[in-house]
Parts: sequence; C-alpha cells; structure tokens
Amino acid sequence: MSWVRFLWSYLSYRKDLLALLLACSAAMAAAELAVPWLMKEVIDAVLGEGPSAGMNMWLLTAVAVLAVLYAAHVVLLRTDALMILHCSYALRRRLLAHVHAQSLSFFARHRTGELTHRLTSDTKLFETSVARLLRDLPSEILVVIGVTALMFMLHAGLALVIILFMAAAAGLTFYLGQPLPSLRKSAQRVSARLAARFQETLAGVRTVQAFRNEGHELARLDEENRGLLDFELKEGKVYALMEPLGDMVELLGLVLVVWYGGGLIIAGEITAGTLVAFIAYMEILARPLGHVEAYVRSIQTSRAVGERLEDLLADREQLPAKGRWTSDAVPSIAFENVRFRYPGAERDILHDVSFSVDPGEAVAVTGRNGAGKSTLMDMLLRLHDPLAGRILAAGTDLTHWELDAWRRSVGVMPQEVFLFQTTIGENIAYGKPGASAEEVEEAVRASGLDRILRRFPEGLQTLVGERGAQLSGGERQSIALARLFLRRPRLLILDEPTSQLDGEALQLVRAALKPLMEGATSFIVTHNIDTVELANRVIFLENGRLAADGDHRSLLRREPRYSALWKDAAPPPEVPMSGQTR
Repeated sequence: MSWVRFLWSYLSYRKDLLALLLACSAAMAAAELAVPWLMKEVIDAVLGEGPSAGMNMWLLTAVAVLAVLYAAHVVLLRTDALMILHCSYALRRRLLAHVHAQSLSFFARHRTGELTHRLTSDTKLFETSVARLLRDLPSEILVVIGVTALMFMLHAGLALVIILFMAAAAGLTFYLGQPLPSLRKSAQRVSARLAARFQETLAGVRTVQAFRNEGHELARLDEENRGLLDFELKEGKVYALMEPLGDMVELLGLVLVVWYGGGLIIAGEITAGTLVAFIAYMEILARPLGHVEAYVRSIQTSRAVGERLEDLLADREQLPAKGRWTSDAVPSIAFENVRFRYPGAERDILHDVSFSVDPGEAVAVTGRNGAGKSTLMDMLLRLHDPLAGRILAAGTDLTHWELDAWRRSVGVMPQEVFLFQTTIGENIAYGKPGASAEEVEEAVRASGLDRILRRFPEGLQTLVGERGAQLSGGERQSIALARLFLRRPRLLILDEPTSQLDGEALQLVRAALKPLMEGATSFIVTHNIDTVELANRVIFLENGRLAADGDHRSLLRREPRYSALWKDAAPPPEVPMSGQTR
C-alpha cells in the first residue's frame, strides 16, 4: 500500500484536475456504451423484432453520442497532460528540496550520479507510466463495469460465458506479469549505478587518461551495462508471453459469441440485434483486456520507480533546525568536550576537543592530514553535530541557533573552490544573492581580483567553464576571496586559502586577507607557515585530539611535535647541479 500512498501524494497536488479527468472518463464510457445499444435498437426495428423508429432520429442520436465521445476525449487528453505536468513539477520540487535539506552524511552515503538519475530518469519514467494509466484506465474500468451490466441485462447466460472466459484470460495475464515489478526495480537500480559510474569516470577523466585506464573503466561500465541487459532481456521474455494473449482472446471470444449466440437466436431466446450488440460489447470489452499487458507494465513500472523515489524521500539525514536564536554580534566560539565519528566509521575522528576563541580573534588550525581539521570546521559551520559535547557561539549552543541565520553569518573559503558554470561576476555574487553591480565591483577591488581580471578581455563577464575549468587554481581562490569580501561574514573559515598560490598572487591574497579578517572571528586551516602568521593563535590537532594551543613562535620552541610538523612541511634544500656552487 505504500505505492498507493505515494501515488495519491503525487496525484493529490491537483485534485481539481483529477476530478475533471474522472468526469471526462465517465462521459466517454457512457457514450461508448450507448453506441452498441443504438445498433441493437435499429437492427431489431429493421427486422421487425422491435419498436419502429425513424432512421433520421436514430442517426441524429448516434451523431450526438459520438460528438459527446469526441469532446470528452479531447478534454480528457488536455486535462491529463496538464495534470501530469503540474504533479511532476511538484514531485521534482519535493525531491530537490529533500536532497538539498540533507546533511553531509547523506551525501557520503549516496553517489551523485545515482541521485541525479533518480531525480531525472526515475521521475520521467514515473510520469510517463502514470500518464498512461490516468489517460486510459479510469474510462476502461467504467467501460468494463458498464459492458458487464448491459450484457447481463440483455442475456445473463451469454454474458456469464463471455465474462468467465475473459476473466480467465485476464488472470493468466496477471500471472504472467508477476515477475515484472522486481525485474523493473532491479533494472532501474542497475541503471542508476551505471549512470553514477559513468559520471564518476567523466569527473575523473584526467586521472583516467593520465594512467591510460580507459579500457579498465570501460570494462567496469560494461559490467553494469551487461547487468542491465540481463534484466531487460528477462522483461522481454515476459512481455513476449503476454502480448499475443490479447489478440488471441479477441478472436477466440468472437468465435465463442457467434457460436453460442447463434444457438440462442435459433432457440428464440435473443434477437439478431441483441447478438450484434453482444458482439459490439465484446469488442469493446476485448480492448481493455488487450491492453492489460500495457496496463500491467505501466502499473509495475510506476510501482517499482515509485518505491525507489519513496525510499529516497524516506532516507533522511537532516540536522535538527528547531533553534530560534540569532545575533548580529561577532561571535565568540567555544568547543566543550566535543567528540565526533562519521556514520558507519569504526573510530572517532575527534576526541574530547575543548578550546575557546574570543570575538574577533584569528586562530590558525594546523595538524597532519587526518588530524580532524576539516571535520572541526564542518562542525563549526554546523554541517555535522557532535556525538558528545557541544559547540557554543556567542555563549549559545549551536543547536539553539536558527540554522539559516547561523550559516548566513559565516563565510567559507574551501581548499577546493567550487565555481558554477557561469561568469566570474555571477560566481562572486553567489556570496550575497541580490548584490548590486557596484557591490560586486567593490568586492573585486578589495580582494585584489581586479589585477587578475586585466588578463581577461571580458572581465567579470568571462565564463569560467564547468567547475571553473577555464581558470587556474589561484584564480579560482581569488574569486572565492572576492565572494567573502562581498559577504562580509562575522565568522570566517579559511581552509588552505593560499595552497594554490605562489609569487605575486600569494602576496596579494595574504595582503587582502588582513582587512577581511578585521572585525570577524577567523579560523584558518593551513599547512603554510606564512599563512599561520596571519593568526595570533594556533590550535594544533593530532589524531583528533587537541595537542597544543598557543601562539606560533612559542609552540615552535616548546612543542616538539608542532615543530616537527613545519620541518616536515618545509621544502627540501636545493641541491646544486654538478659543476655549480651555491
């Protein structure tokens, strides 16, 4: 029944159009059922077996019925299209909002390609299947009910023979179609894995080509592709058994009606017009039965895909966002006995971390790879909540802050800067949606990006390519810095802000960071000794624990592990080539 609930949640977005569609289906069914009855009346009248009526009146009545059938069908098709488009829009919006509302742990469990496949291919397949069912199935159900009732009114014995025969055929069709839901669901799952793997190879195409592993990646893709082929071949075998059944039923039913009905005419139990009406009704009844295979396919497909989409909507990894606290002040920050472990991991990534930072203070966060620096910053941004302990901002637990308000107060510059496939100007404006052109230009000047823009004839209108592929790493970081100048956050998180810079660009960014950090509480994650000196204090992490806390120079003197960190990070001395002296 979960699929039925999901289907109703999909259709109920436009209940008004659903009601109109059902009304049109009823009108179509009534008009279609009237035609054989009119044929019976006129044939019996011509043969003198019923009341006589004017042929002209009969013709006018028949034309009026057909006009109603045509008009109702036109309105039904337009209503069906309008309803499905609106309902699919609502479903996509619901899925997009659901995915965007999840925490980072959710995305760690789901591959991007698979999520994309569900939001595009799965929703389109569900839409197509449901549209087919809505367009035809309601009127066909009403036709089956109406035909059954009218046939029993004309002759119960003949009606019973036909109904039993067709019910047996329908039962056989449903029996043959039993494997379809699991086959379709499995095929969609494999198709999603194929899409995810293909997207992964595209994202890593540089690595693939650099290692000449195209053949290896094609083999991996072909493994999923063959799995998809196997499931679809199994589906094809089922459909091959089901499709001919409709034609066989129609012809066999006609033979049965003529044989049995002819005997009833000879016995004087029915009229010739009644037999013609039975044949016509049987033809009408054979159509839905002939479509049973298609309806089964649509139902099973929509069921399998709907369950996948429902599973996605039921998969939640959201942070509680019930807090209402907000503040415009530059915040103090305090970590109190914070412990954290990623879902599914076997060990804690942070152990009992405690420290406090005053408002406006600049703190460098250092440590070897895997020490927990980025996790610490993700928790400060509240992308994760601690498993134990708490994080305070302005003296208030972060979980009590209004989540949107907190994140609007924070500015982040990640190590791997992400740029959208648009212009430099629009990527800068992403830091403050709705910013004016003057504000963007001011941020460009403040960050020193104007010097870099001189190399681009199009200036701020320069397209950056997918993920900023047209730019160097340093240029991407400079754009990210301009975003922060536009945002002017009260809490600043800089993750390796100078890792991709050298020479003049390094000096320009370091100079620009100082005014940006003024008036903000700042955290700088870095392995660069020059960047550490931008902070007046260092938090040193080792194996997820707070190993040292103090200023850079005193830690170098009194903390051997900290001193060793910079020794390891320093570049090796230049070795003179043969024949050269220093």
